Amino acid sequence: MQAVLLLNMRPLILKRVSKWKSILRISTKKHNSVAPKIDLHKKYKGFALTTVPEEYRGTWYRTDPYSKKATKLVITTHTFNGYVTYRKTDPNLKLDHNSEKQNKEYAGNAVMISTDSGALKERGFLDTVDMSYKLGQFKGQDCLFMSYGTNPKAVNGVALKDKKAALKYRKYDFSKVNQ
Repeated sequence: MQAVLLLNMRPLILKRVSKWKSILRISTKKHNSVAPKIDLHKKYKGFALTTVPEEYRGTWYRTDPYSKKATKLVITTHTFNGYVTYRKTDPNLKLDHNSEKQNKEYAGNAVMISTDSGALKERGFLDTVDMSYKLGQFKGQDCLFMSYGTNPKAVNGVALKDKKAALKYRKYDFSKVNQ
């Protein structure tokens, strides 16, 4: 009896299997990701377009201990790694990352930057922690000492002007570096 039931259900089972195969085939296709278009004219309430200080501009390279390739960090006059740079102009503006309205209003490829104590600080409009970049030298190479969190003196990584040097020092423990 069960064999007859299974034979009768065979076309239905085959149809479902072929449907799943086509779904899997569709979901494994590689999609070309398109970088968001940079719009230097976009306005955000409480922010104004700003210029990145010249000494930070250029192409920098960073790595991590587990990667064999260097990642580019490109800083231009008005962009930071593809994000348009703004400065906060309204000191009374309160930003809340939990606000649905603000998440819509401040969406886009933009970051706010500031310079403080010889460091360039960068973060998304609604982020709560800055990423700090401080110019310096490491083993004779121009570099950006990177730190995040509440202790700007802690070094969490380094971006170097030379790609080969970045790869050479990818396993170096930068937390031991004194700035």
